[in-house]
Amino acid sequence: MPRAYQRRVLIPETIAAGVTGVIVLILVPGIMAAENWDDHDRSGRYTARDFGANYLETCKPNGVIFTNGDNDTFPLWYNQEVEGVRTDMRVCNLSYLQTDWYIDQMRRKAYESEPLPFTLRSEQYRLGTRDAVYIVDNPRIKRDYVGLKEAVDFIANDNPATKLTQADNAAYIPKKTIKFKVDKEAVIRNKVVAPEDYDKIVDEIVIDVADKNMLSKDEMMILDLLATNNWERPIYWAITVGRSKYLNLEDYFQVEGFAYRLVPIKSQSSPQQLQFGRVETKLMYDNLMNKFKWGGMNNPDVYLDETNTRMMTNIRNSFNRLATALIAEGKKDSAIAVIDRCNELIPHELVPYEYFAMNLADSYLKAGATEKGVAMIEQAFDNFNDELNFYFSLDRKFRFSSGISEEIQRDLFYMQNMERIARTAGQAELAKKLGESLQAHFEVYSSANS
Repeated sequence: MPRAYQRRVLIPETIAAGVTGVIVLILVPGIMAAENWDDHDRSGRYTARDFGANYLETCKPNGVIFTNGDNDTFPLWYNQEVEGVRTDMRVCNLSYLQTDWYIDQMRRKAYESEPLPFTLRSEQYRLGTRDAVYIVDNPRIKRDYVGLKEAVDFIANDNPATKLTQADNAAYIPKKTIKFKVDKEAVIRNKVVAPEDYDKIVDEIVIDVADKNMLSKDEMMILDLLATNNWERPIYWAITVGRSKYLNLEDYFQVEGFAYRLVPIKSQSSPQQLQFGRVETKLMYDNLMNKFKWGGMNNPDVYLDETNTRMMTNIRNSFNRLATALIAEGKKDSAIAVIDRCNELIPHELVPYEYFAMNLADSYLKAGATEKGVAMIEQAFDNFNDELNFYFSLDRKFRFSSGISEEIQRDLFYMQNMERIARTAGQAELAKKLGESLQAHFEVYSSANS
């Protein structure tokens, strides 16, 4: 048997003889290989590598991308360290940015990436110093806001007058609204936005932190970077970073692929649909349709675990954001091509249709690809209908377990959304079928809960 299936064990006879602690290698059956290898086989799967490269390739040269977790950080580091991909980019993990040693690293050159231009000195952010920065409206400041540079300087000031005596002389920001003026010449010089968008550049960006009582150290360092960068380096948030780390800047985001870029253009976000800022359709189309690699994720012989399939739903959302923006621009043929490509990469046989897939079906209908949109909804209906029939066939004790109950509610929500999409698109017969099925399932669900 191969060495890979050898295991260290204690031989009982040696223990009985008093030779305790002796460890030997013996050959044992490869249980994992024989019984559940299909749940562990990673052969042919290069999603982590390629997705990591996609995050980096989203960004313009010499940019900074904020990440937060393992899956949106380590693959980027691997690509830079091993594959040599986009070593001009600075990957900045916000979880680590709460530590002094990591901030020190960000202040040093790495590969071809220049240091981040932080102004706070090391003794001002060391462990135990400014770990949290309070946000308190100071009535002595008559304005209802402070400037960004002013806020950073106030945080950094060691004068006791700039500290909260009621909070053990902690650092704080004296207003809940922070503004910074936009240097339009710097924006144009550094090609932050396309020439056709010059007239959309705002005079100032407003950071409203009224919903926060304090900022963590990483958020403090983001403010420091924004105050000194002056649009010299592109700044991005990975699409997987949680909204709580956006500093309420999402209305100034521009999605270009797997990251949001901070731009001086204000847009309307839709947090409920996980859609933030605006879409730069030319860049995003080129990224998703031409530049990005997909790690063999649509190969039916490649095993995708739960982490990978969850990422597929995020990718569906990215494709739909692009398709929706293209439809708004009147480029319906391009939108259809985008959805076709998404369904080619993530077919329902691989990742069953869910919320973002229904948004894709809706976009098909709005783009005029009626047959394709209806087919997606029909397929999703069959899936959800079968699931609900199965759940309602279970004994009561199983049906009302927390996990099953959540699945039932989710499927009912999906079917309700599908009915609305079909009705809005004028698909009366399909909407009627969906509505009748939804009503029947809801009656069963309601009676079972009464």
